[in-house]
Amino acid sequence: MNDLLNDEYFSLSELYHEKSKMRMVDYTFYKWINHVNTSTQLREIISKPNYSFHGYPSVALKQDILVNKEKETVYDMFLKRQSRREFSGKPLSLEVLSNILFAGDGINRKDTQSDGVAWNMRTAPSPGGLYPIDTYCIIQNVESVEAGLYIYSPVDNCLYQIFAASKKELNERLYNAMRPMRKSVDNAAATVLLVSNMMRAKFKYKERAYRFALLETGHIAQNISLAVEIENAGAVCVGGYMDDELHAILNLDGLENIVQYCILIGTI
Repeated sequence: MNDLLNDEYFSLSELYHEKSKMRMVDYTFYKWINHVNTSTQLREIISKPNYSFHGYPSVALKQDILVNKEKETVYDMFLKRQSRREFSGKPLSLEVLSNILFAGDGINRKDTQSDGVAWNMRTAPSPGGLYPIDTYCIIQNVESVEAGLYIYSPVDNCLYQIFAASKKELNERLYNAMRPMRKSVDNAAATVLLVSNMMRAKFKYKERAYRFALLETGHIAQNISLAVEIENAGAVCVGGYMDDELHAILNLDGLENIVQYCILIGTI
């Protein structure tokens, strides 16, 4: 087996891709998906992905989405969007951060369907409305917000504080995970970590769920990138990080809860 794993022609990614394909003959799989789609009891549960952070300190968020802002189209944002690794080091306002987080994966409407189940729909597409991506936020330099690790709750429109820590301590831990990004980390105001809660999607989509998690991560990251441009701030998306070091900061197992993407945000 070791020889097989070391063979240059053996690819785990190709093996996964083959094993996660959907085929016409997968009747049991489709039957299960149909059951999830039609069971009111299951739909009532999966329509409300909950966070277990009630009781933690929280910071209320307040959006001012496109109010009193110059009228710009999304095409203008496409032209402006770029990765910015150099930040001014000045603090980011809580209002701007609120807007960015809402644009990323906030609740933009409620949809009550024919079976009476109400769904909180979000700004980013999600497989089956399961929303397996959680948005963690390391606050380094945001006005009126204590430095520390937070998780964004779209339902409660707030940041729940998981723990408080100094900017210096947070940055040191981020350096270990992203050594080439040291200067960007130093001057960043916030670091967004998109984390897949795999069980939210795996119970329905099995091995296909990992593909869906990556797709949803990309949708959210692009929303954030465009929102950052609207707010005249800067951001750089980072995929080249040390996985275990980031998982250690968030106290995640790295198996069922996985950091999929990292976005450094700062003022320019």
